[in-house]
Amino acid sequence: MFIGDNNVIEFGTDCHATSGSFYIEDSHNSIVTGDHTNYAGKIHIACTESTNIRVGDNCLFSSEIVIRSGDSHSVVDRNGDRINHAKDVTIQSHVWIGFRVLITKGALISENTIVGTGAIVTNSFEEGNVVLAGVPAKIVKRDVDWTNERI
Repeated sequence: MFIGDNNVIEFGTDCHATSGSFYIEDSHNSIVTGDHTNYAGKIHIACTESTNIRVGDNCLFSSEIVIRSGDSHSVVDRNGDRINHAKDVTIQSHVWIGFRVLITKGALISENTIVGTGAIVTNSFEEGNVVLAGVPAKIVKRDVDWTNERI
């Protein structure tokens, strides 16, 4: 679903997607995927309020993954001022996202990271070569990397 003007969805070279839905509402949003990224199963990406969702090169996504830059509805304080504005989401290069992961507004996942099954990523993780797991996600292992090959 696409509502608004000047929105961009872009896939780099040699990207594959099995099943997915892309939702853009408002104007000046972008969903950009780098080269050699594989969406292996069902994925839902929603981008609102002039934000960006960026996925780097050589990433691997499992199935039933949701990535959202906003909440789609407003939360206000007692004065009626909105407190839940949308924020960019960045997934750097060579990131492996496991089954049923949720990535929310403002999240940053650094390169060479593995996100474990069922994790909910709500924060920025500047450190790469880590495993993120849990609700909310936190670093559970450091100094790791991953490969597509079974060795």
